[in-house]
Amino acid sequence: MVLFIVLGFFGGRGGGERGNDFKLGVAADDGLALVSISNERRMINVLFVAKDREVWIPGGLGWYMSDKVKKLLNLEKKREILGRVLFYNYGFIADKTIELERASDWERGGVLLKQMGWFRWLRFKLNSSQMVTKTEMVDKEMSEEMLDEVAIRDLSDSSLAKDEMRIRVINQTDEDGLAGFVGNKLERAGLSVVGVENARGGVEKGCLWAYRVRPKDSLSAEIMRNMFGCREKEEKGLNESEWELYLGEDWAKMLKYSSYVRSF
Repeated sequence: MVLFIVLGFFGGRGGGERGNDFKLGVAADDGLALVSISNERRMINVLFVAKDREVWIPGGLGWYMSDKVKKLLNLEKKREILGRVLFYNYGFIADKTIELERASDWERGGVLLKQMGWFRWLRFKLNSSQMVTKTEMVDKEMSEEMLDEVAIRDLSDSSLAKDEMRIRVINQTDEDGLAGFVGNKLERAGLSVVGVENARGGVEKGCLWAYRVRPKDSLSAEIMRNMFGCREKEEKGLNESEWELYLGEDWAKMLKYSSYVRSF
């Protein structure tokens, strides 16, 4: 009887964890890996970034081949921004980020146990025999349109759709395309972006996240707070399911979005 209770506890929906997915971001000497383990979908999706695929490093570092990212972040003493690198390139929201010698080393049991913790790891092991593993490669030939499809289909968080929030991204800077760039990454993560636009004025410093009622704890709210670090404001003109994200000049300068824009 005790065995069945334990199996049911670890095999069911996770109490208190961030959704039903676990996401691991890997920087290695041979490239990057984005690993999504979804108990709800019974899927393990792995997206490897080939060593000759360029990756944009926010904060002014610019474009580098993926196999140079690990070394670069260490040289610049910016290992902590790996999560931002993965988000601003792939819309990937990592629970944990690590460095390995080879990207494929994420499969080692000790790696997952250390990163997931005992609860999630045991739950994963109990469910792993029922899971399907799917692996894809981002190489020089994969277009951004194809990457959109892969990210939304295989890497987005399954719990975000349940939040039913709709987001408008408003660019209040002189940087052309900034709202579309950020909105695209939010969509890849699994959030619902209903509009992107330019509108001068209003936000001069940093960025602003507007809502009707201060959101309760949810994955969507966690992403908005942790990924952007914006000031927050109650806006009674919005519906309860609507959010607005205003991007200001200081925020764009900190991101160094201008280093992303180039002739492709």
